Amino acid sequence: SGALWGILGAGAALAYRPGGLIPPPVLVRLKHAAMVNLGLNLMVSFLPQVDIYAHLGGGLVGALLLGTGLLTRGLGKSTDRARLIRPAAALLSLVLLACPVWDIGQGQAWQLSGPLKWQRVALAETGISLELPSLIATQPRQIERTLIGGQEIVFGQLEKDGMIIDIVLSPAGDFLDDPKRLAEEFKTIKQLRSAMTPEGAKRVGELQEIELGGQRALKEQFRFANGIELWRILQLRTSYTINIEMILWPKLPPHLRPDLDRLFASQQEGPR
Repeated sequence: SGALWGILGAGAALAYRPGGLIPPPVLVRLKHAAMVNLGLNLMVSFLPQVDIYAHLGGGLVGALLLGTGLLTRGLGKSTDRARLIRPAAALLSLVLLACPVWDIGQGQAWQLSGPLKWQRVALAETGISLELPSLIATQPRQIERTLIGGQEIVFGQLEKDGMIIDIVLSPAGDFLDDPKRLAEEFKTIKQLRSAMTPEGAKRVGELQEIELGGQRALKEQFRFANGIELWRILQLRTSYTINIEMILWPKLPPHLRPDLDRLFASQQEGPR
């Protein structure tokens, strides 16, 4: 954003010190646009997580480069200017036309217009497979080993797909083969989770004990101030503990909301 502010500063300097490079009829509009852009972006500079000094520094450098004539040196005669400016303008026009086409192809927003399609995905080397929305299933962004030898796999991008599904698979202890000890562990985890809320979020409803894929699981939902939702699902199995966190775009349409029953439908688990 500091570089973008450099362009804003350069535009303002060019508007007020055109040096014969800008036709007079264009100057009025250029001055107005420069002031509006600087004013709006100055307000944005005071938002959290924005470095106002980077903005002001970039704008100052851009203004100095244009205002001092350093970048416009040699552009004296009108014929010289036309010879340089016209090809540059044509090239920039092609780039501007290509950008939305490229962006649409990358975003593939049409995939969000209909109901989710599902695809079975094998989760690394665990022998476990789950059903995932097909728009995120083919491109896991991250596969890492956890400190205790498990696997973490992240699917989806919030801005592009409307959701992130973060799956952590941890090797289960031998006690999970014992139904009684499994029930005790489940109860302990339920008590601990009931008392924990992510920072900046509010719990939506109570922690629920549900059945997914024929096995017990815990489900809890949270909502942040900006409307983003967080779902947490925990399931204890004989070979692995499955922890899933789903981050959902605010007010995600019903046809794009994940179906937990479908996600855990016909789970497969290989031998230990």
